[in-house]
Amino acid sequence: MASGQKLNAKEKALLDFYYDNDYESRISDLELKVVALEIAVAKLELQVAALEVAVNELIAEIVRLDAKLDRLNEISTKTENYTIVVADHSIVIDASANAVTIKMPADPAKGQPFNVACSNSDNAATIDFNGKTFYGSSSERLFKGENLDVQYDGIQWVGH
Repeated sequence: MASGQKLNAKEKALLDFYYDNDYESRISDLELKVVALEIAVAKLELQVAALEVAVNELIAEIVRLDAKLDRLNEISTKTENYTIVVADHSIVIDASANAVTIKMPADPAKGQPFNVACSNSDNAATIDFNGKTFYGSSSERLFKGENLDVQYDGIQWVGH
């Protein structure tokens, strides 16, 4: 720049920036801000990873409950004597070829519901309450087209 020539405001600001020792501290401040942003991004990435784990756990639980619901909706037909297990829900007795007795679980869980229906009763179709009672009775006979919904109340089988 020639001697005596005046600087405009923009040129003066640029020269002040480059010759001012403070520009190094400004750069240092910017570097610190970049590091802080990198830390914030890393924290967010950890939160996203934790959310992905939680979502995958929820999906697994939904799949497990869906499978359980499918089992509850299953209906199995029995043509021979059978003892109900916890996984059962609906049993159909077909006593067309021979007498069939369905036994309730020996150690039922309180509140566990079961449905037993009779599709054919040419022979005896019986529900045995396996040491428990259903309104005082140790067994119940079903005829074609009848069904019995029962639930264990902790003392006896109840239902209709």
